[in-house]
Amino acid sequence: MSEEYRYTQVGILTILMILLTAAFTAFVFDSGLKSTEGQDAASLKVTGLVVAGVFVLALASFYSFTIQIADGKLNFWFGFGVGRKSFPIEGIRSVETVKNPWYYLWGIKSIPGGWLYSIAPGGRAIELIFKDNRKINLGTNRPEEIKRRLDKDTGRST
Repeated sequence: MSEEYRYTQVGILTILMILLTAAFTAFVFDSGLKSTEGQDAASLKVTGLVVAGVFVLALASFYSFTIQIADGKLNFWFGFGVGRKSFPIEGIRSVETVKNPWYYLWGIKSIPGGWLYSIAPGGRAIELIFKDNRKINLGTNRPEEIKRRLDKDTGRST
């Protein structure tokens, strides 16, 4: 069995988008607090804390994307484990490097013929076609490296 392979890509743009949205939201809540008194101000503070918690959870969930190849399986997940998937390598029929259209952006979404998992907008990806004809695109800034490793583990190259 091959040595474990793991690569984690940090989503700088994702982090910036979440932080900028959080800063704008904090500004709006602060403006609202300055013009609110009594019970309404207390409710607005509680709402602001809940919203801040949602931003922290979003940041922890989507700050990175990890692809792991180990023990005959391809595993991938966002942040601390969101969208975690695991597939046996023996079930992969083909592996290709592809360029996703810019409008695919990033995240977990349905695309024509399959699913996209990506931490960065558009860009390069690994396209996996499984023996049961499912298709998955894994957005990464290291598609050639991951393809070589999967080809080696599936016996398609030396």
